[in-house]
Amino acid sequence: MYFCNSTNAREIAFSLTAVVLPLVVLLAAEGVLRLAGVEQASRTTFVEVAGRSEYVVVNPGWFARYFQDFEPALAYNPFLKDKPEQVFRVFALGGSTTAGFPYFFYHGFPARLAEKLEAAHPTRRIEVVNLGATAVSSWTLSDLTGAVIEHEPDAVVIYAGHNEYYGAFGAGSTVGRLRSPGLKRLVLRLKRTVLYTLLERLISRQGPSADRTLMARVARDRAISLGGTTYRAGLEQFEGNMRAVLKDFARAGIMTFVGTLTSNLQDQPPLGEDVESLQAYARGVELLRAADPIDARQAFLEAKERDDVRFRAPEAMNEIIRRLADELDATLVDVQGAFRSQGLEGDSLFTDHLHPNAKGYDVMAAAFFDGLSELGVADDMVAHLPEVFVDPVDEAYAALQIRRLKGGYPFAKAVSPDEEARAFAAMLEDHLGSGRLADSLAAELAMGVTTPPEALLGAARYAREAADTLAALLYYRSLMHWQPFNDELFREAVAFGSAAVDFDSALGSMVALTVRQERHVDRLNLLAAIQLRQGRLRAADLLLSEVEQRDSLSTVMLFNKARLLVLTGDTLAARSYWDRYRAASK
Repeated sequence: MYFCNSTNAREIAFSLTAVVLPLVVLLAAEGVLRLAGVEQASRTTFVEVAGRSEYVVVNPGWFARYFQDFEPALAYNPFLKDKPEQVFRVFALGGSTTAGFPYFFYHGFPARLAEKLEAAHPTRRIEVVNLGATAVSSWTLSDLTGAVIEHEPDAVVIYAGHNEYYGAFGAGSTVGRLRSPGLKRLVLRLKRTVLYTLLERLISRQGPSADRTLMARVARDRAISLGGTTYRAGLEQFEGNMRAVLKDFARAGIMTFVGTLTSNLQDQPPLGEDVESLQAYARGVELLRAADPIDARQAFLEAKERDDVRFRAPEAMNEIIRRLADELDATLVDVQGAFRSQGLEGDSLFTDHLHPNAKGYDVMAAAFFDGLSELGVADDMVAHLPEVFVDPVDEAYAALQIRRLKGGYPFAKAVSPDEEARAFAAMLEDHLGSGRLADSLAAELAMGVTTPPEALLGAARYAREAADTLAALLYYRSLMHWQPFNDELFREAVAFGSAAVDFDSALGSMVALTVRQERHVDRLNLLAAIQLRQGRLRAADLLLSEVEQRDSLSTVMLFNKARLLVLTGDTLAARSYWDRYRAASK
């Protein structure tokens, strides 16, 4: 009996060793690789800014984990690693619309939201960190939540849902070809390890041609019928992930603002071949011709709902968003309603099937701003904000991106990868030979032979030589988004722009951007002076009061305070500041 028990014990011990030893070896190997810094970039969501270690910025390498042959372009929004009490910090989560496609990030709705918040609260430090990325789904949002919470945002804004079918780990995507939500969750956890990342890179094969657009490369179950298995799987994963995200933010005490989804109805025919979808769209066109926009919208909406190539989210996604916002104490932002208030959703607000143009992004920003306003974090000073202007290089680059997008699947279905590549090469040649600097620079950006900062700096200096003041200031403003800590560049832009009184809106926007990063007294004084010239007396007064608290002998502040008081009719107080100015100037 004793012999049998001993034998059984040894067998159990050997079995346990056979299981445990490989695990121990794997854990040890993982630990050694981590200590050696292998694959560190893919595991860190935020990294320090080179030369400014007090700031961190989102790490593109972290987002690359969702793809095999693609690294999404991300916003460059440095924010303070240790959050001061006076900072109002907002994170924006979502896909390519949140990222600002087809423009660079500083023309998307999160950047415009930052401008509105700054205009409403000129004495508060505003940080809007855009974490939007092309082709990511709610799985990425769920994966990001912990890192976002660690950085203590005051609010999170979310615009997501269009990528639940063809985005990374989408229900019908080539990226993350797993059906089971449990398996997807396991793989995403494994992707946080060095060993899995190395193994995945070793065994992965090149996917569809990188010469094709990303839309063509991510679609697996291209035809997804209304109510079908893949259709329901997209809704289920979206609801499950969004519920988890909103719960996590609610538990952390973070205000969350989630937007309903909108898309181009009038000017985007169905992307698929569903007969009922095509018929509904044709009916909408006829109703619009008959001057019946209400019924036309319903027909276009039906066409979108039945479109079996589901790059546009179905209305069921909006139903989920509304229900979860109500259940989980998030603030619903009716982006769809904001677009509808502008008329029938079409090319007047969109660049393609769902990405807004500059006006559309401003409408989105206003909708989210209004949502924040209801909670007392904004006010009516935003009414003074100027119209949105996009710099000419970004306009040309955006137009090139849209031409490229619409030259391939699903917009042009019969085009082969080789034909698509040749057509794109011809587009680039057209831009390079157009005779317009902005077109040439846009083509060079698309070809990867120049960088946005290089292109913008060259364009700014060329515009100065050509006496195109507005274009030069727009280029400088865009450039400051890429190089917010470049004091020499700032001085160059201000020296040029300060003499251009007719373009105070563009100059003020650029100065406000730099104040967002660092509230230097000289920059606060400059911004206050610009706002005085614009007649924004309340905002100027708040800024000058901040300067006075920090440097009561600032001659620029004293001079502008005297001017302000004269404009408001308080001549007695103005005399006091004028006397102080003269005394400090001696």
